[in-house]
Amino acid sequence: MADKGKTMHDDIYDHDHPDNFIIQEDEIVTDIEGLEMFSLKSVGIDIGSSTSHLIFSLITLRREGASLSGKFRVTAREVLYRSPIMLTPYISATKIDTNLLVSGSVWWEPNGPWGPDGKSRNMYDDYFHSTKPLLRFGTSFTRSREDRFSNLDQSNPENTSIHNSDGVLTFSTGAFAPGVTVDKATYRMLAIDGGMKWRGLGINGQYYFRSLNDFEADGPLPLTSTFDHGGELSASYFISPGKFMIYGRGSGIAGQFGSSYEGAGGFKWYFVPNQRVWFQGELMRVVRAAYGSNITPYTGGMTGWVPILQTIFSF
Repeated sequence: MADKGKTMHDDIYDHDHPDNFIIQEDEIVTDIEGLEMFSLKSVGIDIGSSTSHLIFSLITLRREGASLSGKFRVTAREVLYRSPIMLTPYISATKIDTNLLVSGSVWWEPNGPWGPDGKSRNMYDDYFHSTKPLLRFGTSFTRSREDRFSNLDQSNPENTSIHNSDGVLTFSTGAFAPGVTVDKATYRMLAIDGGMKWRGLGINGQYYFRSLNDFEADGPLPLTSTFDHGGELSASYFISPGKFMIYGRGSGIAGQFGSSYEGAGGFKWYFVPNQRVWFQGELMRVVRAAYGSNITPYTGGMTGWVPILQTIFSF
């Protein structure tokens, strides 16, 4: 039996509360950090087709109503930092051409979809731990008339420049002959690929053939076309399904200006339950790199070891 001035309710063990702890629906509840209200810091990143900006905020949430099962709602928001708006570095209108681009890709998945519906289906590894072998075979072709104005712009990571097999930019002065600059060229590439996934194991390979011709230059050239080809092979295995993976890969390019190759091994740790976020460690050996940009850890023509530690957010 409860003492006078106290209340009781059913529970495994008898216990009571003072009258002054009873909360009426129309009473104002004093904020208790972590119980009736809490604050958190948030970061917002807006990456658009024309502008991007970053914002840090302090958000306060309070419980709706007096019940402990009530929902929390945002009651205050304080901006801690707002970055300036940055414009996407487009190529200027005077450098955009009207040349026709032709590109296509076909593939065959005889054992079912390469990945679950609604998920990233182009992943090389078997993050989703396929219970049956999955196979994929495909081919792609691209033809494009290219010019040096867009291909020499290295400031935008989305702009992929054309290189010769020795890592030299095709449209840079002296790429084919001293003091001569190529202004336009026709690019053609055919690629074939295949892959397999099963129980955490992923094996993938591809091979390409590329030609450049129909040059327009400001001087005589010692050739009328170029041709190179190359391939890539990778293998990976999840030691812990969906969490920790080891991998190895290698690639090579052969062309009339030289050959290059690279090999690498490393790991991926998915520290959150999402296939688009991971921490990666890798050690790479590259010999006469045939490519380079501001988002690669090497430059064209480089030979050496490249250690990498990075966190990836793949969108």
